[in-house]
Amino acid sequence: MKKNNELPPLVPNYTTSRIETALEIAAKRQYFTLVFGETGRGKTLTAEYWSRKHKEAVLIGLKSAQNVAGLVRELAEAVLGQDYQSTQKNKSELCEFLKSNERLIIIDEANQLLLSPNPRTVAKSLEFLRRDIYDLTHTPVVMIFTSIKYSEFRHGRMASFMEQFRRRVNYNLEIPSRIMVNSDILPILTAYTEKPSDKLLNAACAIASAGDGKIGTLVKYLDLAREYIAAKGGTFTPELLISLRDRHEGGGDWPEN
Repeated sequence: MKKNNELPPLVPNYTTSRIETALEIAAKRQYFTLVFGETGRGKTLTAEYWSRKHKEAVLIGLKSAQNVAGLVRELAEAVLGQDYQSTQKNKSELCEFLKSNERLIIIDEANQLLLSPNPRTVAKSLEFLRRDIYDLTHTPVVMIFTSIKYSEFRHGRMASFMEQFRRRVNYNLEIPSRIMVNSDILPILTAYTEKPSDKLLNAACAIASAGDGKIGTLVKYLDLAREYIAAKGGTFTPELLISLRDRHEGGGDWPEN
């Protein structure tokens, strides 16, 4: 059983390396950076591993829709270690600290900031990040979005406001929805079994390409397959991988009577 602070293993592939590069560029160049990608592509896990290796990184993950007060509170707790129970006090303490302390702010699930039906609520949150955090304290910011594309910043309901926000963006990474077999799948498979067959590669690609879990789902079934092989013997086969997927997602077979 994993401890509460223990992360699942991160198996590097081309996509995770691109995410790491985006984080490194943001930290080195003090950039405002946006990362876009579907769920299950390793964005969160890569950011967690990267932030644990870099003491200047502060990572927050937004769990639900947030207004500016909620965002400021989350950042105060993460950066300063406390919530001053006042949005204005949290803002002022954050800015004073960040002016003299080097940090990289990483906001995972930043799409939660865009969920308010009131454009002014969304604008206040983004203005706080743009003006107070980035412009005034020169603190680099990385915002990680799930199931949102950069085009929505150009043509969405707040396109006119976003134009000013976009000017601050020095670098953005948009992970393609298409999973790349040789760049994404093969490096993961070779971490579990030496020289995977074409059939195993095809089975792994089918699992990763279906549903919402993507690469995360594939890794889950590869971990289960490794546990099964350790207990029962055998090798990694496409049949084992597919049977585990069917068993967990299909609910299993039940006898007639």
